[in-house]
Amino acid sequence: MTQPIHWNAEALWEVVAPQLPGFTVEVLPSIDSSNTELMRRARDGLAEPVLLIAEQQTQGRGRLGRNWVSGVGDSLMFSLGLPLAPRDWSGLSLAVGVSVAESLQPHLPAAGSATPKIGIKWPNDLWLEGDRKLAGILIETASFVGTHQHDFSAPRYVA
Repeated sequence: MTQPIHWNAEALWEVVAPQLPGFTVEVLPSIDSSNTELMRRARDGLAEPVLLIAEQQTQGRGRLGRNWVSGVGDSLMFSLGLPLAPRDWSGLSLAVGVSVAESLQPHLPAAGSATPKIGIKWPNDLWLEGDRKLAGILIETASFVGTHQHDFSAPRYVA
């Protein structure tokens, strides 16, 4: 049986802060979905940059509303909330996929004489050696009507 993972928010923030100034890091023991939570916050006008980590998700979901089932402690479940202008959305899914794959690759254990490779399956999956799904990336956006309602370059929130 897998032991539950307990994330230290302060230690994570110390690693994240130099790379992402102004970000907060939150760790929640259990939540329906980290993406759903960030979208709720965005609709309530809370669109600060945040890394939201869930130790357990009870209603995780993927693309097209598909369920994302994961036991406690057997996967990384997190969402990154970013205020981005729509012009910055182009290629975001691919950029996130490449970044996550490159970040995880050095931590894979060697299998025999070679380390397994992480690949990207368009549009949003990471696969291990092409035969096992390793991760799914779900990008959602929230737009705000307000002082910038006619400014199509105004920031929107991306989770």
